[in-house]
Amino acid sequence: MYKIVCRAVVMGLILMGYALTINAQSKNEEEIWAEAVLDKLSLDQKIGQLFLITAHTLGDEEQWEDLLEAVEDVGPGGVVFAHGDPYSQLIYTNQIQEKARVPMLVAMDLSEGLSRWLVGVTPFPNTLTLGAIQDAGSLEKLGKVLGQQMKIMGIHVHLWDLDSYFESQQKEAFIKGLKKAGGLVFTHPKNLSHDPDGLLLNRLWFAEGISDEQVESAGPLVSATVYSQPGQGPGSAEWDLFEKGVELQFFPEDLRGTVSFFRKKLRKSKAGRQQLDSTVKKILMAKYRAGLGADAPLNSENLIMRLEPPEWNAAVEEAYEKSITILRNDDDLLPIKTLDNINFASLVVAGPQGDALRDHLSRFTFFTHYIPDSDRELSETLGLYDVVVAALPGSLKQEDPAQWQALTRLIRSIAGRTSVILIHYGITEDLENISQLTATVITYEDHPSALLYTAEVIFGAVEASATLPLQTIGFEKGSGIKTESLKRLSFAQPERMGLSSAVLKNIDLIAEEAILEMATPGMQVLVARHGRVVFDQSYGYYTYDSLRPVTHKTIYDLASITKVAATLQAIMFLEERGLIDLDHKASLYLPELKKTNKKDIILRDILTHQAGLWPYLPFWLRTMDQNIHDAEFYRIHPENPFNLEVGPGLYSHQATRDSVMQWVMESQMRKKIPGEPYDYRYSDMGFYILQAIAEKIIGQPMEVFLTQNLYEPLGLGSLGFLPLCRFSHELIAPTEDDQLFRLTSIIGTVHDQGAALVGGVAGHAGLFGNAHDLAKLMQMHLQGGYYGGLSFYEPETIEHFSKKYYKKNRRAIGWDKPSPGDSKSPTSRFASQATFGHTGFTGTAFWADPEFGLIYVFLSNRIHPDASNRELIRKNIRTRIQDIVYEAMWDVEQYRQP
Repeated sequence: MYKIVCRAVVMGLILMGYALTINAQSKNEEEIWAEAVLDKLSLDQKIGQLFLITAHTLGDEEQWEDLLEAVEDVGPGGVVFAHGDPYSQLIYTNQIQEKARVPMLVAMDLSEGLSRWLVGVTPFPNTLTLGAIQDAGSLEKLGKVLGQQMKIMGIHVHLWDLDSYFESQQKEAFIKGLKKAGGLVFTHPKNLSHDPDGLLLNRLWFAEGISDEQVESAGPLVSATVYSQPGQGPGSAEWDLFEKGVELQFFPEDLRGTVSFFRKKLRKSKAGRQQLDSTVKKILMAKYRAGLGADAPLNSENLIMRLEPPEWNAAVEEAYEKSITILRNDDDLLPIKTLDNINFASLVVAGPQGDALRDHLSRFTFFTHYIPDSDRELSETLGLYDVVVAALPGSLKQEDPAQWQALTRLIRSIAGRTSVILIHYGITEDLENISQLTATVITYEDHPSALLYTAEVIFGAVEASATLPLQTIGFEKGSGIKTESLKRLSFAQPERMGLSSAVLKNIDLIAEEAILEMATPGMQVLVARHGRVVFDQSYGYYTYDSLRPVTHKTIYDLASITKVAATLQAIMFLEERGLIDLDHKASLYLPELKKTNKKDIILRDILTHQAGLWPYLPFWLRTMDQNIHDAEFYRIHPENPFNLEVGPGLYSHQATRDSVMQWVMESQMRKKIPGEPYDYRYSDMGFYILQAIAEKIIGQPMEVFLTQNLYEPLGLGSLGFLPLCRFSHELIAPTEDDQLFRLTSIIGTVHDQGAALVGGVAGHAGLFGNAHDLAKLMQMHLQGGYYGGLSFYEPETIEHFSKKYYKKNRRAIGWDKPSPGDSKSPTSRFASQATFGHTGFTGTAFWADPEFGLIYVFLSNRIHPDASNRELIRKNIRTRIQDIVYEAMWDVEQYRQP
């Protein structure tokens, strides 16, 4: 049975080539070695070189001993391995090569990588996935990593038939990658032929760097699989192939009997012996070319780690991305550009893969998720949504035909009432029942990366370029609709973006240190480069009692990040449209300042914190009467006009907003030398003023404007003010146990007392969100104001506001910047001078470095339960983690091959 399976596999034989037209020095080396070996071989040993026999590591000891005896006595040219595990096969390969008088070729069917036959190895993308890929670079990378695995395992011959699903340009790309690994196996697409009797012959050649012209003029090895006819004795079929010029033969029925048969024939034929010597010399030269001239045992140390380095994972991930195929796209629905005012739902089968898909869809916009059932009401409910993303596993048709029918009926039932995007994963040859939907997206496996990238194709985080690699009922082979990327934030392995995943793992150690040292109970850390999230980890818990773990969905109080992620965005909008001039006085736009000591302050100076404003004033103390909330300002239940939520069970009067603004205008200015400008001094006061100016010109509350014009179009579902209006407490990390002002623990209402006093929406604080949404906002800035197919700002605006203008002030316009050589710099010491971002009192930071295309986001609730806790700052947790991000990049650059 095993030989039958192997024979079927070998019908698509691919071998490495050997070309005779190589440089003279290399040719002489090969000939010298080959002739020296040939002279020492007996007739039987020469005959043995013509054959590759089967071997696997799951057989019993007696079977293995028989094989070793055949290797030692007869000396076959090679073995074909199957069924085993990597460690055992590597050890057995060493044993075989040690026993063999002549180094042996090792062959294997690697049509789905090593995992096809070896347990404990991560699966390689299947042939359908590879056949769909049209990106030559991805196929080349896959060929290279597979070739590297073959070298580690001592495999020289690749028995993979690429012809079923591969076009010539795809083969060439994959082969190019194999050749880059050095001394590996390939078949040239021009050299596959059939003999007059219909026997499939594969022309083989071992060559690293052989050109097409050289292959055409070379004398390649020719091979075939032995198929004995009934009644033929051992060796008869093999001799017929030998006479036809076949030089390598696979799976002789009886190796010893075949050798005996050949011996008798050759003793009577001088021409046959000459042909044998010529053939064996050619085989030996091919072995030398494959690296078998060196006697070095294979290394089993850290085998799995060496077989699956980060580069391997990155190449496989990229293959899944490039294999996603769009088969239908009515009205150019894909990629989806508009996110605001669109109601999205998903219909995904329960299970780990379904959970991961639902989670990734939600990273792009708000989704309501449903699990399929036969309830008629579900069909009615789904029909109310604007877009429904339905996922259909191809395996379901065989595993549960009834559920398959029910699910396809449900999907078709809503197709006429809403736009349905079908994700079909795990290909089936019958797509007829689902071919009439609005959009159809195919992936050929249920691998997590494949499903992840279906979501990214739908929302334009990545482009679609693949085509269907087989004929199906409903679609022709080669079908596929291309789409462009909308430059939404995507995900990738660090190595794809030039960072070392091994170095990034050091972030875990610093995060663990921060939690153990009680610098913060938990945190989110996100790193992106060139538009790809390469690190997205959550650590610890909401509180030190370790009851609720932090996830990527956890929402944090962003504190002063509000200044740039909210207020500055509104100011940029106004400045770009000529509605304000940064070099004009604030009193021009807010006339009530004209009768105050702030009548001459300039907008640019406010944004760069050099307007002379007082750093901080505890306005909340004015609303307290000996540690008791003044009834003039507060109620414990919401009632008009006391409806501004300050904290749990505490509501302030609407007029408090006006009172706070009045206190800001009346606040003292810093002293300065007459005739000299104010120096840099960080202050919250100016952002109360900027918020008032923005709202007056815009004509609506700042939080409403930002939600409508920025956050929702960008798909920033978590980012915004007043999170308790949209989310439950369970999603929000608590901040301080405030025993001075609100006399309770703060969860979901802003920690900053001044912002709380005015109801949670202030120019300097009040914004909440998670790391992923902040990264999207930053990515838009790195892309010159473009994101998701929309332009939010002109590139010149982004550059203008993120640039440093003053020698003694590190700040840009609104944004914070690095301070080189300063131990108190808010950024990593490696950050470029183009870097911009901000930090927040609650233990938050986000930075963008345009020079390296980097985004770094760190969110925590370090002030829980005590705002006086400065361990996060004292230990430089945020900047040390940012250091690692740059070190991960330097590590790759250091070892990058030219």
